[in-house]
Amino acid sequence: MTKRINPNLLTLLRVVCLPVPCLLLFINSSIAKFIAMGLLLFLSLTDYFDGLLARKYNQTSKLGALLDPIADKIFVTTIYLIMVKLDYFPFLPVFFLLLREILISFLRSILPQSMKVSLIAKFKTFFQMSLAVGVIFAKTLYPALNPTLVEILVWIVVLLSYLSGLKYILRTINKLDYIFQKQFQNKLLYEVFCPLLLLLSFPFTENFFWVVPFLIGMLFLKGANKLETEKKEERITLLGFFLLSLAGMLEAILWGKIKFSLLFLLFYLILKEGIKSFNIIKEAFKF
Repeated sequence: MTKRINPNLLTLLRVVCLPVPCLLLFINSSIAKFIAMGLLLFLSLTDYFDGLLARKYNQTSKLGALLDPIADKIFVTTIYLIMVKLDYFPFLPVFFLLLREILISFLRSILPQSMKVSLIAKFKTFFQMSLAVGVIFAKTLYPALNPTLVEILVWIVVLLSYLSGLKYILRTINKLDYIFQKQFQNKLLYEVFCPLLLLLSFPFTENFFWVVPFLIGMLFLKGANKLETEKKEERITLLGFFLLSLAGMLEAILWGKIKFSLLFLLFYLILKEGIKSFNIIKEAFKF
């Protein structure tokens, strides 16, 4: 019997291989950028084939249904922040675009049955990825590409993204009491407020910009875990979150860049969530 490809493997491939085209984009070479575009297109196609294989071989699972949109969000977040760093995209529309992804990811982790990926959401992801690859292609051939045109295109994708999110909001608007229960306070902190502050810190990160998409990706992946915390842990987390936010703001005000608080958060999350993330990846390899 021929061994079948695990659809979850394709989903994870979209995330694990992502650093390669990102690094190539920083090389001042047209060849490197064209290779990066080819890799990005290939990784984008896995978004189609993982679902196709899961349905064809009846390998659908709750984990796979949750991992697929998370992988999309990690992919889009990383690429769009890299595009901001390279001055291909302006920061403001990208911030609003990723804010939408953070909110929807949080809602999906709490209400997975009400937040199944819709067809318009798939088209939204396709347009997001297509715009990134298209702008890289255009900037490689025409370095003097009109930045106003690019900004208009990014805002159009932002608008499309929020329109696709309306369906999810309407599904969950009558469940707000459930969403804001105490049991989800820590989840709200980790999966909404922490990524939001990381996004706001991005313009001040300088050479440590890569930490932001990496941490946001970890926090997205955390959404695949059910978070159950005791009240004592919630208090400690809230205090730590407040102190870390204060430290970041002081760094930005005094030195105009954020470095130490970002690195502290990086090591903290790796130690705290690293094993959980590894377990999710290990589970994804199972048929």
